[in-house]
Amino acid sequence: MKVLRVALFALTWAVAVAAGLYLVAASAAAPRRRGGLDERIERRPEVAAPAGILIVGIAWLAAMSLRARTPGADELIYAGEGGEVRIRMGALRDYVARLAGGLTGVETVRCHATREGDRVRIELACRLPVGRSAVEYARQIQSLVRRRLSDEIGIAELGEVRLHVTGFVTPNGRNSETVDGSPEVG
Repeated sequence: MKVLRVALFALTWAVAVAAGLYLVAASAAAPRRRGGLDERIERRPEVAAPAGILIVGIAWLAAMSLRARTPGADELIYAGEGGEVRIRMGALRDYVARLAGGLTGVETVRCHATREGDRVRIELACRLPVGRSAVEYARQIQSLVRRRLSDEIGIAELGEVRLHVTGFVTPNGRNSETVDGSPEVG
């Protein structure tokens, strides 16, 4: 069925490209015969070229939409005796963001999780509290994420856990950065 669908798409695409190119070429040249499409192009040549370009453009967009998508590209798939378990990367991102955001003083957590072969790579961006070493705090978050993903979710193949510190939170609750991202003075 997939081969038939691809063949029908290829045929439709070829016809659309041919029609579009015909309209563009016919609008530039003088028509050879009277009647039908040639007569319409002769009456309104300013419409023929844009219509042809539009048809060709739609055909190209349709072709680009068929890019190969592997099943489960946005999922972790674990198969066992009892069946298959699929974990969506979006669920993993939400879990890790809530996990890191649950630590005291950590704010504005954004998480990005990607698959690299059989491994999962986690990138976190957050603001950390002032008063403790940012490196030490980041290592604690990395360790927590690794431990919880391994123990509670069952992901043994964890790649890098990167933490990007986007700012610091002061004890009075104010962020130590301004709207444009530059540090506050005073």
